[in-house]
Amino acid sequence: MRKIYKVLCWAVAAIAVVVVVVVVCTLLLNTKYVQNRVLHKATAMLSEQLDTRVEIDSVFVNIVGQSVHLYGLSIDDREGRPLLHMDRLAVNMKLLPLLKRNVVVRSAEVEGVDALLLKDGKDSTANFQFIIDAFKPGEKSQQTSVGDTLNTGKKERLTTSISQVRLNNIHVRYNNTNLWLLTATYEEKGTGEGSEVDFDGLRLTTDNGKPRRNTGKPHHGFFDAGHMDISISGNMGISHVGKDSVVALLHSCHATDSVAGFDVRDLTSTVVVRGDTVALRQLRLQQRNTVLNIAEARLTLPNKKTGQQLTYTATDITGKAVLQDIARPFAPVLGNFTMPLDLSLDLCGNADTMNFKNVKVNTADKLLKVAATGRITNLSRGKLLVVHFDVGSMVARSSVKEKVISQFPVKRMMMTQLHRLGNISYRGSFDVVWKKEMFRGLLHTEAGAMKFQFAIDEKSKYVSGKVSSEKFLLGKVMDMEHLGSVACSANFNIDISKPRTARMRKEKGGKLPIGNVSATIDDCSYHGIHLRHLHATIDSDGALASGDIVQEGKWRDVYCSFSFTNTDEMHRLKVIHPGVKFHKKRKKEK
Repeated sequence: MRKIYKVLCWAVAAIAVVVVVVVVCTLLLNTKYVQNRVLHKATAMLSEQLDTRVEIDSVFVNIVGQSVHLYGLSIDDREGRPLLHMDRLAVNMKLLPLLKRNVVVRSAEVEGVDALLLKDGKDSTANFQFIIDAFKPGEKSQQTSVGDTLNTGKKERLTTSISQVRLNNIHVRYNNTNLWLLTATYEEKGTGEGSEVDFDGLRLTTDNGKPRRNTGKPHHGFFDAGHMDISISGNMGISHVGKDSVVALLHSCHATDSVAGFDVRDLTSTVVVRGDTVALRQLRLQQRNTVLNIAEARLTLPNKKTGQQLTYTATDITGKAVLQDIARPFAPVLGNFTMPLDLSLDLCGNADTMNFKNVKVNTADKLLKVAATGRITNLSRGKLLVVHFDVGSMVARSSVKEKVISQFPVKRMMMTQLHRLGNISYRGSFDVVWKKEMFRGLLHTEAGAMKFQFAIDEKSKYVSGKVSSEKFLLGKVMDMEHLGSVACSANFNIDISKPRTARMRKEKGGKLPIGNVSATIDDCSYHGIHLRHLHATIDSDGALASGDIVQEGKWRDVYCSFSFTNTDEMHRLKVIHPGVKFHKKRKKEK
């Protein structure tokens, strides 16, 4: 019993000594003197690790709570420029793993960050690359048989694990791009449950120092990658993070650009990243009136080492689109286009080409249906960009034609004649190149079929083209009851310059298009009489259209002139100066 008593006394004494030592060490570590020594040690370690200037204004270490607070952290890049400044960093961490260069963070809060990130060109090294290199996993030193340390040429790196992070008031500048973040949180949910990310007040701006692309071009969209001001907020769940893989679920995302006019009300998707491949599944994008769903999209990122190029595919894209939602960023002419359109398509391409397959567009009542395929080439070559679409079929029934045209802010002419065409169908193609749009194809109407091709020249501001038909009920369309079917071909040239047409309207008024038509009429009937081989010309100044019709014969020409002032009142067409001209036999007929 006495021996046991002595042992217990020694044990109690030893425990008391340990407690006293721990208490004394704790008190010492919480003193300003010791913490300044820790600050000096931490600064020296980081300076050595990064090989640059690192400064910390003050530090507070709570051993009991195992927390560290850093104030006024500043890091320069290798050129001596201020790379990073942070007002406050509060970290709750496990201290013992630090002895093995392991940083285990329970929670961290970052306040007031200002970072300057620079990269001059594609082949230059970023001013922050040395930090990434410094914390890459390295090889540990090896021991020789005699116990000496063999240096492999690489320092042992710090390893980190973080359970919770909160960011407040962050500003990062990367060349001419600025990013601000009001607040963001990252939190691990538990073993096997992944983590959650919330962000609010994320703002991205760009300014390339050049005028906006639509400066002086009121009909061009506001989107310009060199001038953006995007605000984003959202929530994301991360279920897996590996060495080169991430699996995440974007629960919600709201993004707007007040200048360009983007307004993404919500964006959700499952995101899977494996190496250079990004897969998006069940992506849903909602704008003000537009909702798009993408079953699966895959993006392969470029890789300089392997020479891999950017490619992407998106299959089974479906949804309801209102073109007004993309008017301000891309096409102001669609500003009044509020007609909902159901659509479906597949998409694939690379950095230079975008291909559209199985494109189907229709209204909810199916009065308008379009099926097409297309492609955009030379995406990165400015004026060399080419848009080409093949329209396999287009059907417009009832008055949907007029409804579509009424969505555009243009002067509506000959709408009555358009209505008289009845149901129409079209098959053809169109191309869009620098300042020019070209259309061609075969149009079937209730008045007959027409082949056509025409181009809209944005430089000269003229619409020029050709139309032909083997049998067309022109009298029915133009409300001229005595004029029957016509077989003809015609060339036309119409002025669409607003300054020129406005000047003519001011001088003469009028309700007509301004331009000219030259036609060859192979066959037509008028009052039941068939007439063949006629030539017709029409010139219109907007107020008055005047023309001539000539039928050339071997020994005589039959001719007349006519005029009209309103295409909706063609029955009032005035025929003047009819006559017959006799002549000698022409050389071509001899």
